[in-house]
Amino acid sequence: MSPDKDQEYFCDGLAEELINALTHVKTLRVAARTSAFSFKGEKYDVHEIGDKLNVDTVLEGSIRKAGDRLRITAQLVSVSDGYHLWSEKYDRNMKDIFAIQDEISLAIVDRLKIELLEDEAALLVKRGTADLEADDLYILGRFFWEKRGLGLKKAVEYFKEAIEKDPKYVAPYAGIADSYTLLAFYGFLPSHDAMPKAREYAQKALEIDDTIAEAHNALAYIHLFYDWDFTKAEQEFKRAIELNPAYTPAHYWYASMLILADRPDEALREDERAIALDPLSVPAHWRSGWDLIGVRQFEQSVKRLNRALKLNPDCTLAHWLLGGNYYMLSRNEDALTELEKAVTLSGRNPWMLSTLGSVYGSLGKTSEAREVLAELIDRSKREYVQALYFAYLYIGLGELDKALAWLEKSYEARDLYLIVPTMKWDVFLEDHMKDRRIRAFFDKVRREVIT
Repeated sequence: MSPDKDQEYFCDGLAEELINALTHVKTLRVAARTSAFSFKGEKYDVHEIGDKLNVDTVLEGSIRKAGDRLRITAQLVSVSDGYHLWSEKYDRNMKDIFAIQDEISLAIVDRLKIELLEDEAALLVKRGTADLEADDLYILGRFFWEKRGLGLKKAVEYFKEAIEKDPKYVAPYAGIADSYTLLAFYGFLPSHDAMPKAREYAQKALEIDDTIAEAHNALAYIHLFYDWDFTKAEQEFKRAIELNPAYTPAHYWYASMLILADRPDEALREDERAIALDPLSVPAHWRSGWDLIGVRQFEQSVKRLNRALKLNPDCTLAHWLLGGNYYMLSRNEDALTELEKAVTLSGRNPWMLSTLGSVYGSLGKTSEAREVLAELIDRSKREYVQALYFAYLYIGLGELDKALAWLEKSYEARDLYLIVPTMKWDVFLEDHMKDRRIRAFFDKVRREVIT
């Protein structure tokens, strides 16, 4: 890698471009980005890498960048015997970066003796843009997108700058659509603000190139969690997977749709496909753990979430979901420990706080629940806090009239998470579904979702 930390994004971008190019070769199974990047900067034997990724060959490389000059070394190594199938060194100008990417991709295919179909050959060297500045800005956007959280807002800024440089560059449009869906998912923006923007940019991406899987996946997500239209969501998820069967997020978000549609067997199969494609992906593991909660396989869910935490001990959502499992298994102290970790790791995200506060209330820790409520009321004066979060807190405190009033506000705001309690995906509201009024509200939502 480049010795300069501020060039990390560039190195990541080049590696990701090579992965994306090689996935177009149908007879070549390429390890997904998340799994491949888990070895970045680490010293592993190629045998160990091959075993963990279930691959026969490993592409290694390094980059040195000084001003406009690049030195890239790359070698293709056989896992079985460590034999170097190919190696090359490139001392070039920055303007040659696209040509270098093509040369490396074609060299790999040649050394592995793969016969390319005509469309595969074209896709292997297909360029999203010829503008170096636009490409660099897009890579910066992806770098911040991978960080999640408020990094998503920074990602949107870079993606928009990339579009200004090259309005026909499709990848930044899909990147913006993805960013807005996640900003709504994590509760940083109201759904009514974020989701129409996500739809606009996903549709613009498809107007430029209707074969981009990421844009179809973003549309599917919008149809599922915002439009509550399962038919259109399924169509878009299937199209995304058809276009890029190796695109892991399409598989695990499709699994979410199948859980919510009460098709658990199909859902768990999609989760397993996602993990097979990207075995070291933390999101694939915690998403699977969430779906296992939906089918009431709590012990299996705990195992899957612990796997996610082994890969990343600071994964907020894995701790949060583990807390949900422990709550259902009546391991109340363990549940609180995990939920408190989720709150800390998330920087006291209102979503995580509201769940912790609700469980405090349900377990009779009223003063702690009210402290959380007071914090969210105060923060709502300065930042966006979803109505649903207040509903959760009041449900935990047993103040159901206030809870129902906030649920109606959440319904009007189309909070993304609102459809989750209509199924068995939300363990934190399980006991409160016995209340006639709470159940009637979610039955109303469920009828609208189904129709």
